[in-house]
Amino acid sequence: MTNKLFTLLLMLSSFGLWVACSDNKEDDLEAQKKEAIEHYTILVKASYDDIYQVTLELKQAIDAFVANPTEAGLEACKTAWLNARNPYGQTEAYRFYGGPIDDADGPEGLMNAWPIDENFIDYVVGQPNAGLINDASTHPQINKDVLIALHELFSEVSIVTGWHAIEFLLWGQDLSTTGPGNRPYTDYVAGGTAANHARRAQYLQVTIDLLLEHMNQVREEWKTGAPFPEELINGKTTGEALGLLFFGLREFSVTEVAGERMFVAIDTKDK
Repeated sequence: MTNKLFTLLLMLSSFGLWVACSDNKEDDLEAQKKEAIEHYTILVKASYDDIYQVTLELKQAIDAFVANPTEAGLEACKTAWLNARNPYGQTEAYRFYGGPIDDADGPEGLMNAWPIDENFIDYVVGQPNAGLINDASTHPQINKDVLIALHELFSEVSIVTGWHAIEFLLWGQDLSTTGPGNRPYTDYVAGGTAANHARRAQYLQVTIDLLLEHMNQVREEWKTGAPFPEELINGKTTGEALGLLFFGLREFSVTEVAGERMFVAIDTKDK
């Protein structure tokens, strides 16, 4: 995945230099633009294919852990989460221009919303009965429809699905100044360290299944000939298409990473 992101950035930056310096004829320039756009769509599809596979490995680790909760099993889930999450972060270079991941019907908000208020999901310090997991009277069923309906229902931080919900279910509440959370595997064992172990396990499995569905939705929408890549290649001028791709990179690096993820945290001192 690192190689794919590097290829994307090198391709686009090199193309920009080529446009500035080339003395080729206009039709040659147009052909180069078209080739860059076509290669981009292939690269994006390959990226999401790869992410789907490592997310599937995360599901397999979670299913094995739920079937037989052990400390080693929980650690395997954490490792699988990191192996999937890190390359997923690189695909955020494909956001912010109304593509399949974040258009009007895009699932990005259900996959990657953050920060989360953990007490909408499970117990936190001082609230042992908090969250959907511990509220069987209001929500007797934990399924995909319930999670989608509740996601961000009350506020922008009432996050109940996606990468960071799974992260909390694996690591627990982060109360450390030197490391991550430290949820014990016995939270998933009958008579263990927390009530409703079976609902917690069910929640974890429903959430990873939902994440996989959304990942598959995005990669299917990037298949060759699908409406969005087809529009990008043949429905727009090459200038318009390339403008979208560069705009997405700009928005992600400046507004999202430098702004939302770095400046806000530094400005508010919110851990």
